Amino acid sequence: MKSLSFHESSAKWLYLFLPLFCLFVWWTYADNIDLEIAWQGFSPVHWVYQISNPVNFTRDFPSGVENLKSSAFMHIYLLAYNYLGIKPESLLPFIMGFEILLLAGAVFVLSRKIFPNSHPAVPVLAVILVIASYARYMNLALWAQPYFVGKYNNVADALRIFAIVMALKSRYLFAWALLTCAFIIHPVMGLTACLFVGAMLAVEPSKSARSGWLVGGILFSAVAFLWVFSTFEVSSFSGGSIPKETWIKLTMLNSFHWYPVEFGIFTGRYQVVFLKFLSFWLLLLFYFRGLNPLRDMDRKLMAGMLSMMILVILGVSFPYGRFIRRSSSCTCTGQMSWLSLSG
Repeated sequence: MKSLSFHESSAKWLYLFLPLFCLFVWWTYADNIDLEIAWQGFSPVHWVYQISNPVNFTRDFPSGVENLKSSAFMHIYLLAYNYLGIKPESLLPFIMGFEILLLAGAVFVLSRKIFPNSHPAVPVLAVILVIASYARYMNLALWAQPYFVGKYNNVADALRIFAIVMALKSRYLFAWALLTCAFIIHPVMGLTACLFVGAMLAVEPSKSARSGWLVGGILFSAVAFLWVFSTFEVSSFSGGSIPKETWIKLTMLNSFHWYPVEFGIFTGRYQVVFLKFLSFWLLLLFYFRGLNPLRDMDRKLMAGMLSMMILVILGVSFPYGRFIRRSSSCTCTGQMSWLSLSG
């Protein structure tokens, strides 16, 4: 009884500490965000003003910022500016706080789901590692982690974490709803999460869960189809306006995320992230090997992680799949890293 009382008391103080820590993390990112916007350029502020005052950007160097329109989440800035008169630079710090809290909440819920009887410090430490350390900076596309600048990535990340939690509870219809939201915010992240949840379903013994998965999958496909054809310029995919080799050279100049093989991530620069990634997988195998007996939840997570690893290998090995390399390297390894840290 005394031990239980101590457990509850420590939980109270830890859970009180967590939002304060999130506030501190927010302050470290928001304090100089105006300077980062000024030198980086590729931001929601740039996008909103370019749409609202295109004449001022007629001689602007192409940055690709117009692609932000393909994320449903980014339209919050545009709606706030057009209908409420809230400037994007004023809204940006609040969006940063929202993405920190949402991601922290998702990791906390996932950790509690995986280890419901663990000490209260476990989910708190998992959140700290994910939002305030370089522990998950191991994705092969060299995408910065953590990275809070008021964009869509962390929101899509949090939604797919919540989707996995729902799938672990065999509530696949709710999982698909969350995956749909993740897709219209970041299509590639949403699709990789779908593969993860689909792999979990392969070891799901419940037939009712399968029926929920089928209904949710149909709804997801319908929304995804409508979103892609209403927001993406499909003609640009096949128009051939830019020669293939020219396009590759331009993307190599402006996006190192797409080329882990060409930039030596597996050879001369292996120590940057590849060594961390290999170490992570060895620790993961050691962890699963020590579980006896395996829970149904463990089998689902193993199936999902295996599907991500297969996609990473295929993406890196695909001879002409530079976009596939970037997509699989970044979104899949990122997904595996926060999942492992939550446990």
